[in-house]
Amino acid sequence: MSRGRREIKTFQVEETQTLGRLIGEAAQPGWIVCLEGPMGGGKTALSQGILKGFGVTGYITSPTFSIVHTYETNRGKIHHFDVYRLSGMDELLDIGFEDYLKDGIVVMEWASIVRDELDGTILDVTLELGDDPQERTILLEGEESLLEGLHLDKGWEKTC
Repeated sequence: MSRGRREIKTFQVEETQTLGRLIGEAAQPGWIVCLEGPMGGGKTALSQGILKGFGVTGYITSPTFSIVHTYETNRGKIHHFDVYRLSGMDELLDIGFEDYLKDGIVVMEWASIVRDELDGTILDVTLELGDDPQERTILLEGEESLLEGLHLDKGWEKTC
């Protein structure tokens, strides 16, 4: 299978959330969406869009202190992780990470802490700050077929 990459620019939080919604609409059980970027880089905004696209309703917050929030939708479960405070994969396994993988999709903020030890259908998403406070460059990497299924041709400014 060939890996691919897409680069998208967003210029306001709502656009970042819309990109997330496209990812959430395409997401399938078993996917792991790994998010990386600086503090304040838009990981939670993108996560909110992903969760809404997967069918979550209501208010969505980052699980910074609880490590994981699980939401039930008509499409299955979606588990939103923030692993910033973990030291590595052993701690993630201690809280039952393998069980979360069995019954839904995983969205993980600060994924680089454990990324090298993850397997499966993975979409890597890196957010970078732009010149304007709201501007983001978002790099998506994964299997080419997965990227094509995101339908990113909906008017986004593609930079590659």
